[in-house]
Amino acid sequence: MPEEQLASAVELLMALKRDLMHARRFGPDTLANYRRACSSAEGDVEAWLIEHGHLKSTE
Repeated sequence: MPEEQLASAVELLMALKRDLMHARRFGPDTLANYRRACSSAEGDVEAWLIEHGHLKSTE
């Protein structure tokens, strides 16, 4: 894996970890927030995979 792609993957994972931790710890509607964060994370990962040629676009 090229260094630039690896750095991009690490950045994505750190952002996902931060968002999921925030959704789990804060807010009165924790389960709904966690579900939204998971859905958002799924979209972010899919976009990264498409951008780097590991997955074909569904469009």
